Amino acid sequence: MIAKYDGYCKVTGQKIVAGKTEIVKINGKWQAKGQPVAQGTIVTKHGNQYSSQEWTEMQAQFAARQEENDAIDEHNERIMKEAADALTADGVTGNTYGICWKIFNGAEVSFTSDTRRQIVERMMSQLK
Repeated sequence: MIAKYDGYCKVTGQKIVAGKTEIVKINGKWQAKGQPVAQGTIVTKHGNQYSSQEWTEMQAQFAARQEENDAIDEHNERIMKEAADALTADGVTGNTYGICWKIFNGAEVSFTSDTRRQIVERMMSQLK
């Protein structure tokens, strides 16, 4: 199945791009196809529950991955907002932030000035 929404795989942390990334259901969780099954996707092993220590460790690993993903999202949003503001300052009208998101997601865009091309190229080089 092809992903309908952009985001990150909560199991592996891989970036998911709407319309491009193929996702599959493994052990009851959707994740990007071709990725190894991450620790913690199976909550029982041979009928025995994980110990509280193992479970705590898995939760900590997941929380660390989620924090890292959130930091990347915040960084990318800040960079795109800066690029959108620069495009607005250069005379682009409309939803410049939306334009930046479309470019980030692979949309082809034609530029009417070298300044605008440079703004977008700088934005793309700074995104994680």
